[in-house]
Amino acid sequence: MEDKKFFPNFKSRDDLKQYEKESLLLYALKLRYNIDDIHTIAAESITDGNDDKKMDMVFIDEDNGRIIIAQSYIAEETTKNAAKENKASDLNTAASWLFAMAENELPDRVKSHVLEVRRLLKEEKISEILFWYCHNLPE
Repeated sequence: MEDKKFFPNFKSRDDLKQYEKESLLLYALKLRYNIDDIHTIAAESITDGNDDKKMDMVFIDEDNGRIIIAQSYIAEETTKNAAKENKASDLNTAASWLFAMAENELPDRVKSHVLEVRRLLKEEKISEILFWYCHNLPE
């Protein structure tokens, strides 16, 4: 991964280190959408933890009609040929919880995010839903 041009810049971002495995995910989000205050986005969007239902981040960008559901993985050993495939398939689980689970079954960690996504979809304020798997290894 060290040969990628962006990686030295990412590694130099001391302000993102506090987010640990979500740091690369936040870096990608900042680059892709030119976000000025990534720390506010982190506080509002990171859901990673026990019972996150495979949603490490739920980024709701109502102004642009966009939602990003993300799973992240940072390998300690960057000489591996590929990232864990099961982390990518975890996004299927995330989609199930996001769209199909009853409100009373939603864990507190993701409940407010899921209900907000559902509200925005019902009100037709979302035109794009993206599922991201962000990692530091080759495809």
